[in-house]
Amino acid sequence: MQNYLILVEGQTEEYLLKKLNVIGKIQIFNLWDKDVQKIARKFKSNTAVFVVYDTDTAQSQSNIARFNANLAFLKQGGQLKGILQQTLNFEDELVFACDALRNKQVLFQTFNAVNANEFKNKFLKSNNPIALLEKQGFDKMKLWKQNVSANVDNNYHKYLADFSYLPVR
Repeated sequence: MQNYLILVEGQTEEYLLKKLNVIGKIQIFNLWDKDVQKIARKFKSNTAVFVVYDTDTAQSQSNIARFNANLAFLKQGGQLKGILQQTLNFEDELVFACDALRNKQVLFQTFNAVNANEFKNKFLKSNNPIALLEKQGFDKMKLWKQNVSANVDNNYHKYLADFSYLPVR
């Protein structure tokens, strides 16, 4: 039986994937900042790893090198199955996936928030954020349909994935 591990950068991505019934272990782990070898010994031999990452902050050369080294490590171990790049950040990705949203401010208003921090808190406290997003024309199949960042080595462009690649119930 295949085991799935989805590495995400933050709580909001983790919560969204759980609410979208993605199966497998969803773990907060930032490949720009940490070495994946630290958690790799916990991987079962048949673990397929998906990486959800954002590109909203400028990365140092050492962070870029670490991210690509992490992808290389996962690829070498045969575990890398897909990389899913967000439109800048989580909020921008949701705006892209909702037909009725024109910008982040409208997204924030949907959750009765005035800024990104308040939005994230309210998103995480919402019992059914998917229903709120669906009122704004949310289409999960539009998630992570971005071109690969220039910071990602060309060797990993073929791993570019979107929501349709993730295992769901």
